[in-house]
Amino acid sequence: MPLYSLFCDECETGSEHFMGMDDNSLLVKCPSCAAPLTRALNRNYAAEKIMIKGDTCSGSCDFSNYFDDGLDTYITSRSHRKRVMQERGLTEYEPTSEGKAARAESSYIRSHAPLGDTDALHAARQQSRDMDGKRKKRLITEKLEKAQKLIRTTGD
Repeated sequence: MPLYSLFCDECETGSEHFMGMDDNSLLVKCPSCAAPLTRALNRNYAAEKIMIKGDTCSGSCDFSNYFDDGLDTYITSRSHRKRVMQERGLTEYEPTSEGKAARAESSYIRSHAPLGDTDALHAARQQSRDMDGKRKKRLITEKLEKAQKLIRTTGD
């Protein structure tokens, strides 16, 4: 069951309640003043609304003006992020076909496992860990080979 933050309009205090996704009209009482709260009327979101301006996203999403920790800069749009990444010689992560196949297999195991079958979930998790380990090992090997090649070319 999701946890919802409801804010009372009377005393302006917030409280968290576990409610089902279909419990829009479920009436709960404010813990401070006992005023009636419903998710439909008193729900506020903790995160700001996301809006993409300029680079297309249907609906209301704002992808502009956020700080990207990985790039260590403010990003104003998708095209701006793409341009910054190109300038720094970076590319978006794209899983290999082997990685996509492993992810699909893990999803299949999770979606077709009987409810409460922990062995199947453990198998899916282990399969994901194994694939991630192979990916990390391959990246380390590639970086090591690049470094060795650079040492050989600068040493000659």
